[in-house]
Amino acid sequence: MRILGAVRAGCGRVLAAVGLAFLVIGWTPLANVLAMPLLRVPSSTTGADVAVILSEGRYDDGSLTEASLERTLTGVRLYHQGVASRLLFSGGPCCGESASALMAKLAHELGVPRSALLLEEQSTRTHDGAVYSTRMLRERGVTSAMLITGPLHLVRAQRAFEAAGFPVHPVRASEKDLTRVAGTHERIALLQAAVHEYVGLAFYRLRGWI
Repeated sequence: MRILGAVRAGCGRVLAAVGLAFLVIGWTPLANVLAMPLLRVPSSTTGADVAVILSEGRYDDGSLTEASLERTLTGVRLYHQGVASRLLFSGGPCCGESASALMAKLAHELGVPRSALLLEEQSTRTHDGAVYSTRMLRERGVTSAMLITGPLHLVRAQRAFEAAGFPVHPVRASEKDLTRVAGTHERIALLQAAVHEYVGLAFYRLRGWI
């Protein structure tokens, strides 16, 4: 009976802690505050030869995630505005069914000619995407590029390209003010994304990738 009582007490403390954490994350601006340092990179309006667009995955049914759609539409908009003459979609795995290939297909359907589309389908993480994309850009004599990705991801992505020897002009795929999100689910998602980026930055520093 003592053991059972101790187990019940332990479970009660765990549930209380989980409940408290849920309340703190969902009902306070903790997630917003933690995300702020990652949002200090503003979009650049400087034009470039190429816009590099980092993929953010697809679903098993072949449809693109919301983030991949946002990034694609941002690139297409910049192309039609004449800000970027070509679009390079980066992210594997190769071949044909990668998120980057699906993003390029959508860009073509939205009026970007195939001659203006480039694909990098080897990379499965930001570091590799920076290395492989830089190699492709240099082979084509490209001297300037914009980098399109999510607002929270821009710090790590920009540093990865700089470490690869190719400075880029950052562009946010979304201008939504994440510091002002207030819904419980939005704050939880924001916290998860921010923690992912902080862990990614720490890991990249450890590996000497940034």
